[in-house]
Amino acid sequence: MGLHGHSVRKIVDRYELENNGVTIMTKSRICLFFCLSLFFSHAVSAVAANFNEIKKQLYSCDSNIVFAAAEEVINDQETLSNPIRLFAVSEAYFRHQKQDKAVFWFYAAQLRIHYQIASMQNPGTALLGLGMVMGSLGPCVNTYAFKDIAKLNKTLDQVVAWDIKTSNPYLFSEKSKWDNGNKIISQFFSKLNKPIENYANSENVKNNKSLLAAVKMQKINIPTDTDFSSFKKEISNQIAELESRAELAEPEIKKGFPTFFHKCRQQAQQIN
Repeated sequence: MGLHGHSVRKIVDRYELENNGVTIMTKSRICLFFCLSLFFSHAVSAVAANFNEIKKQLYSCDSNIVFAAAEEVINDQETLSNPIRLFAVSEAYFRHQKQDKAVFWFYAAQLRIHYQIASMQNPGTALLGLGMVMGSLGPCVNTYAFKDIAKLNKTLDQVVAWDIKTSNPYLFSEKSKWDNGNKIISQFFSKLNKPIENYANSENVKNNKSLLAAVKMQKINIPTDTDFSSFKKEISNQIAELESRAELAEPEIKKGFPTFFHKCRQQAQQIN
């Protein structure tokens, strides 16, 4: 994808895929910005302009500004029609050390986008946006969440409670529609996961437990039911392995996604 500069290569060379020099994490780091731009390009200009201003606040180094902007996005009726915005909220909370809130809104966004995709005749753009965000923010949030499966299960229950009481423009009652949406999503992500699985099976990765754990965190595994029951059963069956993977993966995930972890470098300058 053209990202072969020396400084970039220094950061991501451990994650290089045998795919024309392109890496999983290089792809992932550019995807959140791209997908948000893609989604919001179709919005009404005034609304898009307003949200662009809020996005700037979400990237502020002042936590008070960030949290106020996050609440504004959460309470905005437009977010109900554009649930991918909730990923921006999740990222903002994660960067400002509010990881539990980040986990909540990360899974709330996934659930609502499932409804959206299942309701669309041509969900290609929504799928692309979901895939890109899951490939960038997903490993970071899940690395944190999988360290405590019991707490994650409670968070998922809270997400379901929020979903029930919150208006949903994509709500429907036909199970067949939901099942078809899951089929579309599963087919899409199976293609995204294939190169990750191939890389995880390569000798240089299998011999490095920490790197292998980080690469496995790249595999996109998303809930496929409205109450997370299947997902909760899956992670409960793998609780020891997932918690161990999260612990091992954290250093590598931080190296691969530094923007999700570093504190604002302008903070001291702004204070002074």
